[in-house]
Amino acid sequence: MGGASLNADQFSRIFGFNASPPGPTKLWAEEVVQCRNELGESPVWSVQTRCLYWVDAPGQALWTWDLTHEPVKVQYPRPYTRKPC
Repeated sequence: MGGASLNADQFSRIFGFNASPPGPTKLWAEEVVQCRNELGESPVWSVQTRCLYWVDAPGQALWTWDLTHEPVKVQYPRPYTRKPC
């Protein structure tokens, strides 16, 4: 997780890791909130706000989650594109 600085208890809620797996090392991800992103990416944990932030660029949204309540979506309008000359 880019910029993640969660403590072990919080991190285990969004990431699964077995320190002594049989065989090769195994990592996995689990869906913990159903936010229906088109492409959720670039997660960043803020120590100050104690929230996880990520973007859904195709969906033009910024998401925030405090790990306790439902995630909050801030929708942005389509970007302005200028027609070529």
